[in-house]
Amino acid sequence: MQIIEILRQEHSLIRLVLTTMERLRPQRGKFSPEAGRQLESLLEFFWIYVDHCHCGKEENVLFLAMEKAGISRQAGPIGIGLAQHQMNRKILQFLQEVALNWKPDEPQSNLSLAAAMDDYILQLRAHLDREERVLFPLAEDQLGEPQDARLLQACHSLEQNLLSPRRRANLLEKLQRLNPEIHF
Repeated sequence: MQIIEILRQEHSLIRLVLTTMERLRPQRGKFSPEAGRQLESLLEFFWIYVDHCHCGKEENVLFLAMEKAGISRQAGPIGIGLAQHQMNRKILQFLQEVALNWKPDEPQSNLSLAAAMDDYILQLRAHLDREERVLFPLAEDQLGEPQDARLLQACHSLEQNLLSPRRRANLLEKLQRLNPEIHF
């Protein structure tokens, strides 16, 4: 299904941005002021693109279609996916709070920021892996090709409503300054 392929491609993009975030980590325990500014761009991507757009597509399009196909929303892969999305949001919110309170010259502040980044990276990578191992194969098995065009259109509309072309271009420009390999 094309919808699942698009979500997998988004997972690849998210992994690339997570790797970019890992590269911000200092070698000697102290983040540079530049790394703090770069982290702001990454946090913007994680909130806008990952949480609102990508997770929105899963929660408001894919999961609903799977539920209509008879897969329980409360238990199983959908329920776990929803719970993990909530957990990812909480960890991202914590990371953002730590980043906002970060003081470059304070060793404990640098350690806290590194730990919060690590928590988010590990949690999100595990979540993406689980979706690709369990959720996506189930969706491909349960949803038919005739639904694919409708699901694609719903995902496209959702993304257009959440991420205007101008905002998308602005975000992409910021991210490409950090890693020219990033495209979306």
